[in-house]
Amino acid sequence: LYRWGRGDSSTRLQMAKFLHKEIAIRNAQLCKELRVLPFGLADTQGVCEVIRCFSSYVDRLAESKRPERPEDDERFTETLRGILEDS
Repeated sequence: LYRWGRGDSSTRLQMAKFLHKEIAIRNAQLCKELRVLPFGLADTQGVCEVIRCFSSYVDRLAESKRPERPEDDERFTETLRGILEDS
């Protein structure tokens, strides 16, 4: 992944398109799995907070435009940076 991220703009754009979709899917799947935890764990404050955070990441990605041009890469990178820094 590092090599691809440091690659040319065409490679970075392909990876950005993939990540735009894949990260949202994986976060949504994680939320779904957390919601069905047994023994009332899904209702605990900590798990609810994690679900809320990951759901907000899915929303942020859904609201951001899918990268279509090399110029979109910087905007998408900033979106991911905000998610990673949880800001």
